[in-house]
Amino acid sequence: MLDHGRFSSSRSRGLGKYRSMSKRNYLLFSAMKNEGPFLVEWIAYHRLIGFDRFVIYSNDCDDQSDALLDILAAAGILIHVRHSPPEHIGAQSNAARIANEANYLEEGDWAIFLDADEFLNIHVGNRTVQALRAALQNADAMLIPWRIFGDGGNARFPGRHISACFTTACSQENIPSIEVKTLFRKSPNVIGFGEHGHHRPILVQDLKPADIDVRDGAGEIARDDGAHHRDWLRGLDSGRNARIRRPELRWNWAQINHYAVRTPEMLALKRYRGRGFTPRNSVEYYRRHTTAYYRRFNCNEVVDNSILAWEHSVTAEMEKLRELPGVAEAETNCLRCAAARVADLRHPSRRIDGLTRILQLGNSI
Repeated sequence: MLDHGRFSSSRSRGLGKYRSMSKRNYLLFSAMKNEGPFLVEWIAYHRLIGFDRFVIYSNDCDDQSDALLDILAAAGILIHVRHSPPEHIGAQSNAARIANEANYLEEGDWAIFLDADEFLNIHVGNRTVQALRAALQNADAMLIPWRIFGDGGNARFPGRHISACFTTACSQENIPSIEVKTLFRKSPNVIGFGEHGHHRPILVQDLKPADIDVRDGAGEIARDDGAHHRDWLRGLDSGRNARIRRPELRWNWAQINHYAVRTPEMLALKRYRGRGFTPRNSVEYYRRHTTAYYRRFNCNEVVDNSILAWEHSVTAEMEKLRELPGVAEAETNCLRCAAARVADLRHPSRRIDGLTRILQLGNSI
């Protein structure tokens, strides 16, 4: 049974500090499991850069993050929906399908589907989504490339992404995965969130390039003539839509800061949790987050501290969120659950899962 979260009609103590949720032009959507330790910062940051509506679907959490999301929903900060995907359907696909059926988006709304380890980092104007939309003028969508960030030499998670602890990233020459997330405008040609290819929205069938204005990370018309881009324009909703060709990789106007590994202990928690993209009955559900994955995505070649322009504002916004009734306590419960899980994963019996090998990477940093 689905529990469809909705905005609370009550105005809890501290809620007056937040702007009204009645204007819903910029929607951030996510499908999450066991992301409790990162939620407050992720929400605080994306509120500051201009998102005024958050829709988060959670599934099968055992780290108390669903309780934290319930409290934030009761305070009017977000919509929280709990769902239990069937074994043969990935959690992200199930969440996107239900969200599309719920019609959260109205024509003209802008939206993006981000994970809890992804932060939209805008480089134009005052660095908000409103500034980016103004720069895009009449565009329908923007393919915003990942920039992969490494562990920054941290053996343990320092508690924040937006800090001097995480400022090392991949160079233009050493990119482990050339993928995008898409900021899009709901329109007659743009239907909603991708249900199989979560990196791009679903389009109507058989669009021609002239029918839709798609921009790249530098604000230029996306001229990717690769097969995946052509298939997407034809209306194909596929996981292969994530990719772009190297000539299309530009971060001039915006990028997705993707903290793919964070630290060894956090990657071990990802492996324990399972992959949201794949069904639970798939052999790939637990296979992705390995020591090989860590080494591939642990990119620390160049310094990129551009997101730190928001650091102090995010700190203040996080404290405002924690002042809301129950938020600080619920976040603490999530942190305690994560610490206990890491301690359990360090037990020698976990060697059969490869989890101990991941955790031991921290000893070699």
